Amino acid sequence: MISATVTGSLVAFREEGPELVGRIRMDKDQPVQFTARRGIVKRALQALPVGAPVSVSGWLSTRIKRDKEGNPFVHHEIAVTAVLTPQSQQSLLGAIL
Repeated sequence: MISATVTGSLVAFREEGPELVGRIRMDKDQPVQFTARRGIVKRALQALPVGAPVSVSGWLSTRIKRDKEGNPFVHHEIAVTAVLTPQSQQSLLGAIL
């Protein structure tokens, strides 16, 4: 795993036990799956509408998986530790200025 930031639009999310699991699409690339465990991070993501722009930081891992036909593809997953949205960027800039 490496530390990374992913920027794109929120595709979908759902609760799976104590985790929030979802996907972020970067341009036309395959979406990156995310998992969030911390309460404040989960609430920040749940407050966003689907399609909203978002940047998340965390620990990125990649794996090779196979689709139904057996073709290999790269699966990216980020364990989210921080969320940055346009609203939080404006708040941050307001606090600095």
